Amino acid sequence: MSDSSRPLSKSVWSKIDVKSWAITEFTLRQYQTRKSTWAIGMIGILLVTLVLLFYVKGQTSEIDSIDQDGDSYDWDGDGYSIAQELQYGTNPDDPTDFPNVTALPLSNWIDEDDFSYSMNGEKCQRNVYGIVSEGVCQINVDDDGDCERLGWVLQNQLIGQGGKDSNYDNIDCSVFISTANGLNVIPDKFVDEDPDDNLYFHETVHRAFVLGFGKIGFAFLMGIFLPLFLATGLIRDEMESETLHYLIGKPIARGEFYAYRLGGYFVMTWFYLATLVFIINLITGFIGPSDSFFRFGDIQIWASILFATCLMVMAYGTIFSTFGIFTKYGMLASIFFGVWEFMMAMLTLIGTGSFFITRMSIVFWGMQIIDSVSTYTWSDSAYLIQKGNYYDLEGSEAYEAFYGVPSIGSTPLTTLFISTVILIGITAVVFFIGQSAFKRKELR
Repeated sequence: MSDSSRPLSKSVWSKIDVKSWAITEFTLRQYQTRKSTWAIGMIGILLVTLVLLFYVKGQTSEIDSIDQDGDSYDWDGDGYSIAQELQYGTNPDDPTDFPNVTALPLSNWIDEDDFSYSMNGEKCQRNVYGIVSEGVCQINVDDDGDCERLGWVLQNQLIGQGGKDSNYDNIDCSVFISTANGLNVIPDKFVDEDPDDNLYFHETVHRAFVLGFGKIGFAFLMGIFLPLFLATGLIRDEMESETLHYLIGKPIARGEFYAYRLGGYFVMTWFYLATLVFIINLITGFIGPSDSFFRFGDIQIWASILFATCLMVMAYGTIFSTFGIFTKYGMLASIFFGVWEFMMAMLTLIGTGSFFITRMSIVFWGMQIIDSVSTYTWSDSAYLIQKGNYYDLEGSEAYEAFYGVPSIGSTPLTTLFISTVILIGITAVVFFIGQSAFKRKELR
């Protein structure tokens, strides 16, 4: 009978496939029967649940709004706010001088000028004292109309200050955004002067949670916690229990055996991570602030978090299992490596990602993936933080702490590609070293 007529079940490729699946399945069954695996899984679920409770509490709470422009006060006690008195030309400091109209609630002038988040606009120039700077001009951002309004007493304050174009960008009642030397936001007079504190708080806290928990909770803690306890003993445990003789006694190369063992580890950890990310994306998508019933724009952020964490779990798992091959103190070596990664994670988070030393870590490249996608998805982040700091709005500090600009590559897409290639490359190199050491290892 010719080779072409051989049944598929007899082919070389099917035999390789059977071997790989047998070892992968054996690895998965080992994980399933170990109490430590279930304990680690439950700890991860409890962590996610606990953090979600704080997130839900933050999103359902309301903060006291601050009247940033101070026009809601009634200093003279006549029942009319400063804004209403100025609107009708009466003296806000004279209790006997007030408009002959119904007094409106003072709360009408708190959060009256909604916050303009987007950086989308027209390219423009700002010319002050002959100094020309390039930037972006946002138009139609005067939500309460106190800059656009004609014949209002407040407009008298603009005489000699450029009129309605007090930022000198040649557009009335706009916001000029310069990115030449760091982000610089310059609004016209009476534009975005009293933003909605709660709107800003809930949006920034949501983004800070996604980035913070994505980077710390998933990429770092999950990324290093799962491999530490599930991958370090992948080969070492079998060597110490003397069961490795039986496992590699079959006609299979040690390098293949090592690869298939890692394959089982990858399948289990990736499935576990995908489940957690799906659940948390679902909950935050419905609870988070949004104009629709669900924050669909966050899906790609959570996808980047899952992608980065899976690559890190793959890299850490390969490194830790290789430590286990080299020495019986593999767990100790993995812990020391984890301490190094923790220090690099902290340096990366505090904005020192440009330091070369941080690039000598796994966590730096994982966070670069998340930052590249978040920068692309939330293009207004820097503007949001800048305006929050300017008005001292709650939530700006939390968002700024976890927001990061990719420091590798000229574009977010380039950063994503470079970081992915490096993490896969590290995994491949360490795997080659590990299987080479495993092939030469003398079993006792």
